[in-house]
Amino acid sequence: MADEITVSASIRGEKGGLKVSQTSKSIDVDMAGEDYEEGVQLIGTAEEAITVGEITTPGYAMIINLDATNFVSIRGASGGANTIKLLPGEFCVYRMGTATPFAIADTAACRIHKKIFEA
Repeated sequence: MADEITVSASIRGEKGGLKVSQTSKSIDVDMAGEDYEEGVQLIGTAEEAITVGEITTPGYAMIINLDATNFVSIRGASGGANTIKLLPGEFCVYRMGTATPFAIADTAACRIHKKIFEA
């Protein structure tokens, strides 16, 4: 079977008479493996690995910051630069690299909800 994962997004902005939008774009992606990881993880103020369970080849991830006050930053690897910043309630969907992703909370520990699919 092919195209087991569907990733879609849309965005719209409006301010000062300017209106910009991108209608929904989607792609279908093969899922070579059969594993995925889903759950809630507590992220502290010292960087820690985002657990990926039995996944050996990470593919797409969706991460949601469940905290109502503080932000969480996502890093591509341990000691790496913060590449994604999730304010309270925000989410992201991205293609993971081969290294284990790390996260760090700002000010106080935050819970994230993660869905990670094997590539």
